[in-house]
Amino acid sequence: MSKSVLEILANKKIISAKEIRAIEEDAEKQNLHTDDVLYKRGISENEVAKAKNEAFGYPLFQVPDHFEVTGEILKIIPHESMLYYRIIPLGAEEGYLDIGMVHPDDVISQEALKFITTQIETPIRIFIITPSDFDKALISHKTLHGEVGTALGEFQKEYKELSDDVKVQRGESTTIVEDAPVTK
Repeated sequence: MSKSVLEILANKKIISAKEIRAIEEDAEKQNLHTDDVLYKRGISENEVAKAKNEAFGYPLFQVPDHFEVTGEILKIIPHESMLYYRIIPLGAEEGYLDIGMVHPDDVISQEALKFITTQIETPIRIFIITPSDFDKALISHKTLHGEVGTALGEFQKEYKELSDDVKVQRGESTTIVEDAPVTK
């Protein structure tokens, strides 16, 4: 039988065995995840993440400074879903989509990932991330999403300012003729 995160922390003497029940009760009373109760009690995010690694077997992922995710990966999980489930795309490598999870033990988040996997038809790899790393990655997603939106907005504004003879209408075929000399 695998050990819980709280049992692992107790075995490492980070919390006492007597505190386990009190932490579980506090989490239930306050409608919080046990992690949040641990953080309130001064247990570091890294200690909790290491215990999750041991309990669930998923590798840890530390989001580096200046983290960037680009391309289609940004569109895979809607922003609202990332916030609600505390999951975030970290990248794509070796034919897998890498997903960071703050709460890999959350059944609802796991079900959301199963749904996403069936939609994109790409296998996923789960990584444990801390809440701070989630926030850091989320800022990167917001920044990149905002930059794309800003660039698109600027293009649309400039396109509207073009004269009608320069604009190409959708569905209209065009021929480009170049008046440059040909060299052989």
